[in-house]
Amino acid sequence: MAVVKILDTGYPIKFLNEFLKGIKLGEVEGSERYVADARLDGGRMRVIHEFSTGEIMIWVDERAFPELLELLLSHPSFLRRAKVVGFSEALEVEGEGPWLKKGGFAVRFVKAGDELWLAGSYDGTYFAATLAGLKELLRLIKGAEL
Repeated sequence: MAVVKILDTGYPIKFLNEFLKGIKLGEVEGSERYVADARLDGGRMRVIHEFSTGEIMIWVDERAFPELLELLLSHPSFLRRAKVVGFSEALEVEGEGPWLKKGGFAVRFVKAGDELWLAGSYDGTYFAATLAGLKELLRLIKGAEL
């Protein structure tokens, strides 16, 4: 399972309506959050938008992770200023950096660029990116073929 958290999305409700158009299976909207389930070709996806923070969390099957990135990249006007952080169990990246350990958690920074930052751990890869960084991450994933 891969997870993506989007911060500072422009017009999050309008973004979600456009983002989920044609793939949404069901939705529930309460006073605190919006939850939707959707189907991509590679698997299922769950989207949660917390109204109080404006954050959008997306959980997706690993096989559908590249498809999710492509879908996100097809809405650049909403993600122009967004920061995206996430985790993928299947994405493996190699690096020579030192292991940073805190308690039972260890992470190694693998790549730091202008728009994409990657850190490997024992259980997968963490990333932080801007819109341009998501394009770079998608190129990396397609080269690695999850």
